[in-house]
Amino acid sequence: MKVGVIGTGTMGKNHVRIYSEFKAVEEIYVFDSNKDTADRMKEYDAIVCDSIEELLDNVDAVSICIPTKYHFDVARKVIEMDIHCLIEKPITLSVKEGRKLLDLLRDKNLVLGVGHIER
Repeated sequence: MKVGVIGTGTMGKNHVRIYSEFKAVEEIYVFDSNKDTADRMKEYDAIVCDSIEELLDNVDAVSICIPTKYHFDVARKVIEMDIHCLIEKPITLSVKEGRKLLDLLRDKNLVLGVGHIER
């Protein structure tokens, strides 16, 4: 399995580290708007992408570890590309946005999970 992590701050780094320990994970792709932060993930043999689109073109599943205000737009893009998604809590800023994501998922055979690593 090839996984991606969008956002490589503290929580994203945790995801990368954990994925690097799974035998089922063949490759880890990362993207962060701060290239220096993303480059630090090379410590875990992660492949640094120049865009979210580049990351999504290469993965089977994605962890979204960015500020909540960006969750909806990024998750929508991930779902539209038929990629499984784990979103760090909270899923979105509003119930309305959350319902829109659920509507997108209804006709797809995808998993959308919510990360509660710190709970």
